[in-house]
Amino acid sequence: MKTKAKLGGGVPPLASAPEGPRRTPPNGGDPRNAPEEPIASSRLGNNLGIPTGKLREIAEINPNPNRPLDRDTLVSFISMSNLSAESARTTMGEERKFHEVSKGYTPFLHGDILVAKITPCFENGKIGQAILSHPIGFGSTEFHVVRPNPTKVDARYLGSVK
Repeated sequence: MKTKAKLGGGVPPLASAPEGPRRTPPNGGDPRNAPEEPIASSRLGNNLGIPTGKLREIAEINPNPNRPLDRDTLVSFISMSNLSAESARTTMGEERKFHEVSKGYTPFLHGDILVAKITPCFENGKIGQAILSHPIGFGSTEFHVVRPNPTKVDARYLGSVK
């Protein structure tokens, strides 16, 4: 009687989970519960002596321009499509009157850093400096605005400490 040779292959057994306790980050996986102590630069792989710190120590997050404007003042309008992941800056966008964009849009200034809030755009690197044709701009509600302190960081890099 002839028997067929059994060929190798098939699906290998699944690897079992490593033994030991489950490792949960100290913040429970939630960045809002991150520890307040600064992270040592050596833990960041920073052996060059470059100062590190928290973003809020070198920039304002979602600030308001706090500039009174006449309703017909021209401002720049930047949509998500005007923020380029490749160049890390915006295109000039459109010109609109203040009263058209003063409610329901995100305000920012020329030179601010815009960061996409929504997942697909954030994952695609939609972050860059607002290059505007007017001092004040408005744009997508899906932007976080970061206004670097010019005495502490170069807005073009947000990491080049002066």
